[in-house]
Amino acid sequence: MVATSHFPRWVIDKAPALADPNRGGMPELLREAFGDTYSQDVLTVRMPTPDEQQRLDLPPGTPVQVIKGGTYDQDNRPLHFIEVVAAGGRIEFAYKLWHGPGRPLTLQLVVSTSWPSRARPPSRRPQQ
Repeated sequence: MVATSHFPRWVIDKAPALADPNRGGMPELLREAFGDTYSQDVLTVRMPTPDEQQRLDLPPGTPVQVIKGGTYDQDNRPLHFIEVVAAGGRIEFAYKLWHGPGRPLTLQLVVSTSWPSRARPPSRRPQQ
């Protein structure tokens, strides 16, 4: 899977921890800096570019799943954009919706990936 995130400069200025690629917790950092946020994603399937086919170690004819998503504040200002490209047969998306009287519709997304052994990302063992 290849994921690329983009943040406007003014977002990084207000939440500098977002610039640290080793730090997780992006949704919480955005909420702390900007209040309530929401996300919107578009999922598509297409054939890979030659570079994607090589990077993802895809056999010929294997499609990729592409997710393009944004996170926005309550004024609809874009805070974050992400593009994810994953092998069609190695990624799963599961959506769970909650709703009820007096409760807004809520969506939970679970993403899981499966890497073939030769395409597995390098381990991050501590240096000795």
